[in-house]
Amino acid sequence: MTLILAFANREIAVLLADRRISSNGRLIDDEYNKLVVLCCHDARVALAFTGLAQMANLDIATWLTNTVGEIDGAGIRTLADVLECLRERLELLFRSLPGGHGPAAQ
Repeated sequence: MTLILAFANREIAVLLADRRISSNGRLIDDEYNKLVVLCCHDARVALAFTGLAQMANLDIATWLTNTVGEIDGAGIRTLADVLECLRERLELLFRSLPGGHGPAAQ
């Protein structure tokens, strides 16, 4: 189970996520990062995720950090554009996973 808490007011926003991942009730990692901070030209955003953290050769935290870096390196700067690019890449990723649906999985 992942715990994510978010607090915000007019002056500050805080996002907290636990760092533990487990599988079948067994501890896998007690220091796993489930947060990424994204700074765009028009926004600062904290992204957190729940669910599958690792599968086969896929580590979601590493993938997310690298992908956000690639998007930034490509010069995509507004939050709307970053999120759209991230959505497209996530769709491709999920379609490529075992049991995924769509052209990339075929």
